[in-house]
Amino acid sequence: MTGVEIEYCGEGDKPYISDLFLRTFKESPWNSKMSKKDVDSYLDSILNSKDSICLVAKTKDTTESKFAGFALGSKLGYTLNSEINENDTVYLSSIAVEPKKRGMGIGNQLLSEYMKRAEEQNFRYISLITSTKSEETLNFYKKFSFSKLEDERDLSPENTKTENICMFKRLNSDISGSYGISGQINP
Repeated sequence: MTGVEIEYCGEGDKPYISDLFLRTFKESPWNSKMSKKDVDSYLDSILNSKDSICLVAKTKDTTESKFAGFALGSKLGYTLNSEINENDTVYLSSIAVEPKKRGMGIGNQLLSEYMKRAEEQNFRYISLITSTKSEETLNFYKKFSFSKLEDERDLSPENTKTENICMFKRLNSDISGSYGISGQINP
């Protein structure tokens, strides 16, 4: 039986993250045009940020540990609306699981641990941007109670319609309020 361990990223994890990032996000619906150099630069910036959460999943058996996936993000850096702002929001920029290890619950474990660590760092919200073209991805985030943010003007220039949506999740159960169906925060 193989177990999964989630831990903070180390310097030795960068090549595995970079490789999986390039393989995962060059495919539809993301179609990233980032080069290996771009990804490595992005990883350096996020791994060196004090306001980041960078996790890796590794499968464990009795003999070895193998890279299985990652979840990366950092402080939002801009205000989404009057309730969701840069000071209390972590932006989940990417999450990916090795193709051969999908369907084993690793993505669920990564996101659950990411939320736990975000709460430990006193973030109140997690935000992300994802494609509307992947029903599987949308359902994954909805399963974790992420809601669509209605005001999407920050996603594209000149308030144009995109194939991406911004989603968010409120953390910290001690905060009063609940999610509305539209993603608006209801006191």
